[in-house]
Amino acid sequence: MVCCIKNCNYRREEIIKLISKTKSGGINATAFEIKPSSFMLKIGLTGGIGSGKSTVASIFETLGVPVYYADIRAKELMEQHEEIVETVKGLFGADAYINGKINKQIISSQIFSDPQKRNALNQIVHPITIADAEHWMHQQHSAYCIKEAALI
Repeated sequence: MVCCIKNCNYRREEIIKLISKTKSGGINATAFEIKPSSFMLKIGLTGGIGSGKSTVASIFETLGVPVYYADIRAKELMEQHEEIVETVKGLFGADAYINGKINKQIISSQIFSDPQKRNALNQIVHPITIADAEHWMHQQHSAYCIKEAALI
């Protein structure tokens, strides 16, 4: 698992101290409340399947830290974002959606057999999801927030 930090004025050692502060052996949420208020610290949490990134993100969320779950949001955008829906229909056909819901069977059968379609789908969804995450982060009123994603 990797933790990527953007817009940070702290040195690596200071960040490690902040992250490793504990209270009764657990994570101390107040350890993160000493950052300057002029910017928001954006933390990217990434890792392979089964690495524990969702577990770590949910712990921080329990402590009141805003968490953007990129995979969940990308799936929502694939059904709600008009530009994505229209482009996906153009790429995969009208059967790509059933009653407004993504037809996973049609999409997966095509992206796993055709790397060009997989790349095209990624080029459609990723930029919009990244922009959505940035917009979401600007709406947060916290010293820092976390973006949980397979790719940062």
